[in-house]
Amino acid sequence: STFLWKRPRVTSWLQAEKAKGRNLFLVTNSQVDFSEFIMQESFGADWRALFDGIVFFARKGKGFFELPAVKTPFFRLKNDTRGLACGESVCPGGGAANELGEAAPTLEMGGEYLQGHHSLMSGWLGHDPSNTTYFGDHLMADVKAVRDCTSWQAVAVVSELRAREPSEDALGATWGDFFSCDSNDAAEQPGG
Repeated sequence: STFLWKRPRVTSWLQAEKAKGRNLFLVTNSQVDFSEFIMQESFGADWRALFDGIVFFARKGKGFFELPAVKTPFFRLKNDTRGLACGESVCPGGGAANELGEAAPTLEMGGEYLQGHHSLMSGWLGHDPSNTTYFGDHLMADVKAVRDCTSWQAVAVVSELRAREPSEDALGATWGDFFSCDSNDAAEQPGG
Protein backbone atom coordinates (compact mmCIF):
# COMPACT_ATOMS: atom_id res chain seq x y z
CA SER A 1 0.00 0.00 0.00
CA THR A 2 1.15 3.52 -0.71
CA PHE A 3 0.02 4.99 2.61
CA LEU A 4 0.74 2.28 5.19
CA TRP A 5 4.18 1.68 6.60
CA LYS A 6 5.77 -1.71 7.13
CA ARG A 7 6.78 -2.05 10.78
CA PRO A 8 9.62 -4.57 11.11
CA ARG A 9 11.06 -2.93 14.24
CA VAL A 10 7.71 -2.95 16.02
CA THR A 11 7.27 -6.58 14.94
CA SER A 12 10.70 -7.43 16.41
CA TRP A 13 9.87 -5.58 19.62
CA LEU A 14 6.56 -7.45 20.02
CA GLN A 15 8.31 -10.77 19.35
CA ALA A 16 10.96 -9.92 21.97
CA GLU A 17 8.26 -9.09 24.53
CA LYS A 18 6.54 -12.43 23.88
CA ALA A 19 9.91 -14.21 24.20
CA LYS A 20 10.19 -12.65 27.69
CA GLY A 21 6.91 -14.35 28.59
CA ARG A 22 4.69 -11.28 28.38
CA ASN A 23 1.13 -11.77 27.16
CA LEU A 24 0.20 -9.39 24.37
CA PHE A 25 -3.38 -8.54 23.43
CA LEU A 26 -4.72 -6.32 20.69
CA VAL A 27 -7.88 -4.38 21.56
CA THR A 28 -9.16 -2.26 18.68
CA ASN A 29 -12.29 -0.34 17.85
CA SER A 30 -11.88 -1.41 14.23
CA GLN A 31 -13.94 -4.11 12.59
CA VAL A 32 -12.29 -7.40 11.61
CA ASP A 33 -11.94 -6.65 7.90
CA PHE A 34 -10.35 -3.22 8.41
CA SER A 35 -8.03 -4.58 11.13
CA GLU A 36 -7.00 -7.41 8.82
CA PHE A 37 -6.11 -4.95 6.08
CA ILE A 38 -4.11 -2.58 8.33
CA MET A 39 -2.31 -5.33 10.23
CA GLN A 40 -1.41 -7.38 7.13
CA GLU A 41 -0.04 -4.32 5.39
CA SER A 42 1.94 -3.14 8.44
CA PHE A 43 3.00 -6.43 10.08
CA GLY A 44 2.63 -9.14 7.42
CA ALA A 45 0.26 -12.04 6.84
CA ASP A 46 1.13 -13.73 10.17
CA TRP A 47 0.36 -10.66 12.31
CA ARG A 48 -1.99 -12.66 14.57
CA ALA A 49 0.99 -14.65 15.87
CA LEU A 50 2.22 -11.46 17.57
CA PHE A 51 -0.71 -11.51 20.01
CA ASP A 52 -2.13 -13.90 22.60
CA GLY A 53 -5.63 -12.62 21.99
CA ILE A 54 -7.49 -10.08 19.89
CA VAL A 55 -10.62 -8.02 20.55
CA PHE A 56 -12.18 -6.35 17.50
CA PHE A 57 -14.92 -3.70 17.53
CA ALA A 58 -14.27 -3.09 21.23
CA ARG A 59 -16.35 0.08 21.32
CA LYS A 60 -13.83 1.63 23.69
CA GLY A 61 -15.68 4.94 23.73
CA LYS A 62 -19.09 3.33 24.40
CA GLY A 63 -18.72 0.39 26.71
CA PHE A 64 -15.33 -1.30 26.88
CA PHE A 65 -13.94 1.06 29.53
CA GLU A 66 -17.14 2.50 30.97
CA LEU A 67 -18.41 1.57 34.39
CA PRO A 68 -21.85 0.37 33.28
CA ALA A 69 -24.44 -1.41 35.37
CA VAL A 70 -24.47 -4.15 32.70
CA LYS A 71 -21.10 -5.21 31.35
CA THR A 72 -21.00 -5.97 27.63
CA PRO A 73 -19.96 -9.60 27.12
CA PHE A 74 -17.29 -10.71 24.72
CA PHE A 75 -18.66 -12.44 21.64
CA ARG A 76 -16.96 -15.06 19.56
CA LEU A 77 -16.61 -14.34 15.87
CA LYS A 78 -19.43 -16.12 14.09
CA ASN A 79 -17.25 -16.96 11.09
CA ASP A 80 -13.62 -18.04 10.78
CA THR A 81 -11.76 -14.93 9.62
CA ARG A 82 -8.31 -16.50 9.26
CA GLY A 83 -7.28 -16.27 5.66
CA LEU A 84 -9.47 -13.22 5.08
CA ALA A 85 -7.94 -11.40 2.13
CA CYS A 86 -6.96 -7.77 2.57
CA GLY A 87 -9.94 -5.56 1.89
CA GLU A 88 -12.45 -8.44 1.88
CA SER A 89 -15.39 -8.59 4.28
CA VAL A 90 -16.59 -12.10 3.36
CA CYS A 91 -14.73 -14.98 5.02
CA PRO A 92 -13.14 -17.76 2.95
CA GLY A 93 -15.74 -20.22 4.27
CA GLY A 94 -18.59 -17.76 3.71
CA GLY A 95 -20.31 -15.32 6.02
CA ALA A 96 -19.52 -11.76 7.07
CA ALA A 97 -16.26 -11.11 8.91
CA ASN A 98 -17.86 -8.83 11.49
CA GLU A 99 -20.84 -10.98 12.52
CA LEU A 100 -21.34 -11.57 16.23
CA GLY A 101 -21.31 -15.19 17.31
CA GLU A 102 -22.30 -16.57 20.70
CA ALA A 103 -21.33 -14.84 23.94
CA ALA A 104 -18.07 -16.21 25.30
CA PRO A 105 -18.37 -17.27 28.97
CA THR A 106 -14.56 -17.30 29.24
CA LEU A 107 -11.75 -15.95 27.09
CA GLU A 108 -9.15 -18.33 25.72
CA MET A 109 -5.53 -17.62 24.90
CA GLY A 110 -5.24 -17.20 21.14
CA GLY A 111 -8.93 -16.33 20.91
CA GLU A 112 -10.49 -13.64 18.79
CA TYR A 113 -13.54 -11.77 20.05
CA LEU A 114 -15.84 -8.83 19.41
CA GLN A 115 -16.86 -6.13 21.91
CA GLY A 116 -16.61 -6.96 25.64
CA HIS A 117 -15.78 -5.12 28.85
CA HIS A 118 -12.35 -4.56 30.38
CA SER A 119 -13.29 -6.08 33.75
CA LEU A 120 -14.06 -9.42 32.09
CA MET A 121 -10.46 -9.67 30.86
CA SER A 122 -8.95 -10.40 34.29
CA GLY A 123 -9.07 -14.18 33.90
CA TRP A 124 -7.68 -13.88 30.38
CA LEU A 125 -4.79 -11.75 31.56
CA GLY A 126 -4.01 -14.35 34.21
CA HIS A 127 -2.71 -11.95 36.84
CA ASP A 128 -3.52 -8.92 38.93
CA PRO A 129 -5.00 -6.32 36.53
CA SER A 130 -2.84 -3.61 38.16
CA ASN A 131 0.14 -5.30 36.49
CA THR A 132 -1.34 -4.61 33.05
CA THR A 133 0.13 -1.92 30.80
CA TYR A 134 -2.16 -0.64 28.08
CA PHE A 135 -0.82 1.19 25.02
CA GLY A 136 -3.32 3.42 23.25
CA ASP A 137 -3.27 6.09 20.57
CA HIS A 138 -6.43 7.99 21.47
CA LEU A 139 -6.19 10.30 24.47
CA MET A 140 -9.87 10.05 25.43
CA ALA A 141 -10.98 6.55 24.35
CA ASP A 142 -7.76 4.88 25.41
CA VAL A 143 -5.60 6.78 27.89
CA LYS A 144 -8.17 8.76 29.89
CA ALA A 145 -10.63 5.87 29.93
CA VAL A 146 -7.97 3.46 31.18
CA ARG A 147 -6.91 5.87 33.91
CA ASP A 148 -10.51 6.58 34.99
CA CYS A 149 -11.97 3.06 34.86
CA THR A 150 -9.23 0.51 35.48
CA SER A 151 -6.19 -0.18 37.64
CA TRP A 152 -4.12 -0.67 34.46
CA GLN A 153 -1.16 1.53 33.60
CA ALA A 154 -1.73 3.65 30.48
CA VAL A 155 0.89 4.57 27.90
CA ALA A 156 -0.05 7.11 25.24
CA VAL A 157 1.30 6.54 21.73
CA VAL A 158 0.52 9.93 20.23
CA SER A 159 2.25 10.90 17.01
CA GLU A 160 1.32 14.56 17.47
CA LEU A 161 3.68 14.71 20.44
CA ARG A 162 6.71 13.66 18.41
CA ALA A 163 9.76 15.84 18.96
CA ARG A 164 10.82 18.27 16.25
CA GLU A 165 14.38 16.99 16.10
CA PRO A 166 15.00 13.33 15.11
CA SER A 167 17.52 12.99 17.97
CA GLU A 168 14.74 13.89 20.44
CA ASP A 169 12.24 11.40 18.97
CA ALA A 170 11.84 8.85 21.75
CA LEU A 171 9.11 6.73 20.15
CA GLY A 172 9.92 6.96 16.45
CA ALA A 173 12.88 4.58 16.57
CA THR A 174 10.75 1.72 17.87
CA TRP A 175 7.07 2.54 17.60
CA GLY A 176 6.53 5.33 15.08
CA ASP A 177 3.27 5.98 13.25
CA PHE A 178 1.19 3.60 11.17
CA PHE A 179 0.56 6.51 8.83
CA SER A 180 3.28 8.94 7.95
CA CYS A 181 4.41 11.31 5.25
CA ASP A 182 8.15 11.19 5.75
CA SER A 183 10.78 8.85 7.12
CA ASN A 184 14.53 8.48 6.96
CA ASP A 185 14.20 4.73 7.47
CA ALA A 186 13.95 2.96 4.11
CA ALA A 187 12.94 -0.30 5.84
CA GLU A 188 9.73 1.29 7.08
CA GLN A 189 8.39 3.12 4.06
CA PRO A 190 5.03 2.58 2.38
CA GLY A 191 5.08 -0.53 0.24
CA GLY A 192 8.66 -1.23 1.37
